[in-house]
Amino acid sequence: MPSLSYRPSRRDLLEACRLHDLGIVLGWRMLSIVCAYTVSVGVLTYLALSLFHPLLVAGLVACAIAISISVLLLTLRHLLLPIYAVRRQLKEQRVYRGEWLLTWSEHGYSVRVETASSDMGWGHYIQWRENTRVILLYQSWQAYQFVPKRLLPSGAAEFIRDRLRAAGVPKA
Repeated sequence: MPSLSYRPSRRDLLEACRLHDLGIVLGWRMLSIVCAYTVSVGVLTYLALSLFHPLLVAGLVACAIAISISVLLLTLRHLLLPIYAVRRQLKEQRVYRGEWLLTWSEHGYSVRVETASSDMGWGHYIQWRENTRVILLYQSWQAYQFVPKRLLPSGAAEFIRDRLRAAGVPKA
């Protein structure tokens, strides 16, 4: 049963938070909010501009402005919100300041810290997500455990992926 001990860095937390946030930004709920916002801004801009310009030009300008603002707000949200969330977590939660013991086996994944522990079988996760730096294991739609890939020995990331697939846990 392989295990490793480490202290989470600010970078580890930020990578996990950004990957989780990317799932939110690209999710159906956020896209529907953005579409509703874009239509609202587009209609309001169209009404404001139609007083001064021909209708076709006003409509095109309104759509361009609404889409530009939506993309800008989503980008800012994805870049800034995780930084503030990690800063708050490091300040408020002592668990991120201590040593962590990560263990994985055929049966599941466990995390032990000074004040708590979590042992979950692979089949109890509801989804997982990864990028080049971190693997997220979701216990619910908002709660996840993260595994920094830089710490894993050779083949461990593939082992974790194989166990999750074998348990039928979908990749997000």
